[in-house]
Amino acid sequence: MWNGDSDGDWDIYLYQISNGITTQVSDNSIVDLTPKVYGDYVIWDSYGNGGGKTYMYQISSGMTTQIIGNLASEAYPQINGDYVVWWGDADVYSEIYLYQISTRITIQVTDNLAGDYFPRINGDYVVWIGYADGDSEIYLYQISAGITRQVSNNEINDVYAEVSGDYVVWHGYADGDADAEIYLYEISTGMTSQISNNDTEDRKRLSE
Repeated sequence: MWNGDSDGDWDIYLYQISNGITTQVSDNSIVDLTPKVYGDYVIWDSYGNGGGKTYMYQISSGMTTQIIGNLASEAYPQINGDYVVWWGDADVYSEIYLYQISTRITIQVTDNLAGDYFPRINGDYVVWIGYADGDSEIYLYQISAGITRQVSNNEINDVYAEVSGDYVVWHGYADGDADAEIYLYEISTGMTSQISNNDTEDRKRLSE
């Protein structure tokens, strides 16, 4: 799965490893970027008319749908299991949104006077960056419970979180903008550990 520029804009392509067949998923006159695949579905950003929209392609049926259409701009969708998550500009601030594929229901996860960006999803959890107190912090949302908790709470910039199983990992600028360190949060215990502590920059590379 990738995006390719064959006709003056970018389109989405899907390659099936088992049979070696490539399928062109999108074919339009606008820019399609950041594809993600999980199970039977491919999602991506489609940029036209000044803003991004999120699209979903079902591999088994060959059907494409625009899963969201009521925001000025949507960005960087992620998919895991039955859910798609992204951040979108609904008004002045960016908020986090969650779409359930089986029910076609969208919920707004955040609603505050700060920007929320770059969500990631795994299993029952969504994590993202929120700018609520002058610097960026990490937030965690449990889908089944509908509960949000603030994972980091400090005076440094904590960015680019990932979640898997019982753990959240991110990098934070504890020693200034030139020296990032790695942090690990255990969801079940609420404990945070600083994994690295050195004079070099340790970063989690953001993969859109």
